[in-house]
Amino acid sequence: MESNKIFYEEKQFFYWSVVPLLLIVIFISIIYFLDIGDKKMSVSIYSIFLLLFLFIFLTTYNMKICIYKKYIIVSFGIGILKKKIVINELAEPIENVKIPWYYGVGFRFRKNSTLLNTRSGNSLRLNLLNGQKSIFIVSKDCKKMLETIKHLKKKNNYY
Repeated sequence: MESNKIFYEEKQFFYWSVVPLLLIVIFISIIYFLDIGDKKMSVSIYSIFLLLFLFIFLTTYNMKICIYKKYIIVSFGIGILKKKIVINELAEPIENVKIPWYYGVGFRFRKNSTLLNTRSGNSLRLNLLNGQKSIFIVSKDCKKMLETIKHLKKKNNYY
């Protein structure tokens, strides 16, 4: 199947999500097992905390960028949070933009844009044809990602 062929793939581990979650789970486990406090934490409360943090971990531990023949998929963790971008809906110019650290990390919604990242740094700004929204994707190799998108747009006669 040509449409399922991956032309570009990148995975980024999301340290800003995993490390704090791990520290919180360790802290809660210490409280539970050492019986700290006036009342002992019940097994059900401890289990709910662990399940909640496991769910957060599984939905945020990494970001995966896949470029297929007709679309781009950016997904977080096991894929519950994802963004699908149709390549023929991208307008020119697709440009390289530096994202500062204070923009934050994750799946960020702004007034006229969406930011998908696990760290600050270089990103591609993808403008949609309707002119109303831009999507920023932070990548380790923006140049290769841009070349792949332009190649696929030419190949599919989207210019």
